[in-house]
Amino acid sequence: VALEEILADFPRDCPPTLIVQHMPARYLQRFAARLDARLRPTVRVAKGGEPLMPGLVLFAPGGDVDLVHWQDGTNGRTRLLAHRDEDGAHCPSVDRLFLSALPVADHVLAVLLTGMGRDGVAGMAALRSRGAATLAQDQDGCTVFGMPGAALAGGAAARAVPLGQMAGAILAACGRNGPGDTQ
Repeated sequence: VALEEILADFPRDCPPTLIVQHMPARYLQRFAARLDARLRPTVRVAKGGEPLMPGLVLFAPGGDVDLVHWQDGTNGRTRLLAHRDEDGAHCPSVDRLFLSALPVADHVLAVLLTGMGRDGVAGMAALRSRGAATLAQDQDGCTVFGMPGAALAGGAAARAVPLGQMAGAILAACGRNGPGDTQ
């Protein structure tokens, strides 16, 4: 629900967006297809090798595969890697995605939404220490405040944002104005 609310406010040419959703792989294809049919940006499950470009929202495929950022010269691309079970890490792993973006941290916005556990907190802290912008969903809008709560308590997230304001905060951090912005 949180993702749908946020993505519904994204313009057709939204910033390139990579999402790790802790959801069984068998449901992700249908979820992405449903969002793609309803929203302005293109939404799909990553296959690997896609260039990061405006208007593209990609989900990690789940299963035993992690989605990571790969810098190909001056261009960012997706890459799919076999999951490594490190310290009981979730699969797909938010931390692995965030840590893969460290080389371009000063061009990254990392966001943690409602969810159980601490996946993404260490990666977000590392990104923030290298200049990335970081946001977490506030407690009032969370079904489970685990991930965003841990990010806020540990200083990985710069600030808490209510769910209804998250799309605007994301777009503003990326230099965009909102759904009508066509830059």
